Amino acid sequence: MTQGIGKGAFIIGIFTVLSRVAGLMRERLLASMFGAGPVTDAYFAAFKIPDFIFTILVLGALSAAFIPVFIKVKEGEGEERAWRVAGSVLTILTLTLTLLALIANIAAPLLVRVLVPGFSEEHMMLTVRLTRIMLVSIIFFGASNVLSGVLNAAHRYVALSLAPIFYNGGIIIGIAVFARAWGPVGLAFGVVLGAFLHFLVQVPSVYALSRGQLKLGFVYDHAVKRIMALMGPRMLGLAASQINTLVVIALASVMATGSVAVYNFAFNLVSFPSGVIGISFAVAAFPYFATHAARQEIGEFGARFRVSVSHILAALVPLSVFLIMLRAQVVRVLLGTGAFDWTDTVLTANTMGLLAISLCADGIIPLLARSFYAFQDTWTPVKIGVSAVACNVALALLLRGFGVEGIALALAVTQIIQGIILAACLNKKIPGLFDFSFAEGFVKMVISAAGGAAVLQLLKGPIASFVDMETGVGVLMQGLGAGLGGMVMYYFLARYFKCAGVPSYQELLHFIKRR
Repeated sequence: MTQGIGKGAFIIGIFTVLSRVAGLMRERLLASMFGAGPVTDAYFAAFKIPDFIFTILVLGALSAAFIPVFIKVKEGEGEERAWRVAGSVLTILTLTLTLLALIANIAAPLLVRVLVPGFSEEHMMLTVRLTRIMLVSIIFFGASNVLSGVLNAAHRYVALSLAPIFYNGGIIIGIAVFARAWGPVGLAFGVVLGAFLHFLVQVPSVYALSRGQLKLGFVYDHAVKRIMALMGPRMLGLAASQINTLVVIALASVMATGSVAVYNFAFNLVSFPSGVIGISFAVAAFPYFATHAARQEIGEFGARFRVSVSHILAALVPLSVFLIMLRAQVVRVLLGTGAFDWTDTVLTANTMGLLAISLCADGIIPLLARSFYAFQDTWTPVKIGVSAVACNVALALLLRGFGVEGIALALAVTQIIQGIILAACLNKKIPGLFDFSFAEGFVKMVISAAGGAAVLQLLKGPIASFVDMETGVGVLMQGLGAGLGGMVMYYFLARYFKCAGVPSYQELLHFIKRR
């Protein structure tokens, strides 16, 4: 029953790993060239206005609304009709994003001044220039995500999983080539190139899938209206979430120079495992969830959900603990080079460690939210998300005296609360999803992770005595050796406790051979 999700999650996960590795290369190049300073502050801040527009209209709202309706129309009214709906959405979205990009371009100086009040005039103007260039990227991203939606609905994962790799490739070109030739503005042109490549790599697959039927056009019928109606609540929730991000950046901008960069570096590092594991399962599971919901197959829905969430937690529980314990090693190996000095490393490591507290919540929230979307219920996650944003802003303001680390702790606590509330609401909708056996299994995972953490800690000292800890290779060897030992202990303890989501040795070997 869960083979389709597992296969899809595996394909998405493999390409997500490649994408995240490319992302780490991107971060390392950026840190090496500019450190955690004014240029990286301006670069990360410049993302926020384009991200605000794109995220609200496309990233979550479109996928939550488009895929269930597209699948329903395809099953009930035929493929030709479904492609006309997709073409209408593509046209509406492209025109809307173009208009909003033009408006934001004109208003950029005012918007940036509100966003980063703590920046100097020089770096505020650099942020404006970068923002204006990056706004072009949202037009390509809008079209690209419609293509991703139809590929996801058809369980075609290769092209949509390749897209983020091409996106990061474009940014790397921007850092390594454009920035060297044109200065900091080259970073923004790399983002635009990445967005274009994100779109371009999916075009051949979608053309072949639709047999040329996906075309620009405008048909505002009941299906398109339904997509727009479903997008509404989700847009409100995402708007609140993005406002939360803007508040965090505004708070960081009035702290020490480099705080915006440190927060974003740490956040991106923690997002690696949650993106590879949590997002992969959520994306792969969503079309199946939507199909079961459309057919009112509640039992099958629940079974798929339990297996998916067990796999996510089985991987993220130990990773959360190990990231906290190896935070300095991770940051030093991945970012500690060039202009990124020891002070930047320590602050980023501590910020990352605090964010890693909520790694399990980060991993299951996308799956929980998509479970509601599958039933075309976009309001419940929105209400919870808006409440979480209010909580995070309040906590961030309360803890801002602790600097960027206080902001990170506020987000971690908020994510855990949001995950618990979403799970409770879903359990009310589908009784028995999170019963005693689930809680017992989670506790066993935590105990197993604690055993692995003990072994990891015991190995750190002896390994350090055999390697040169003054070099990146030595730090890498210490982290890998201790982490591997801890993971082996976690695996054997988890198998001893029969934790759901942890495959047996035979299953693991068979899985590797098949793949």
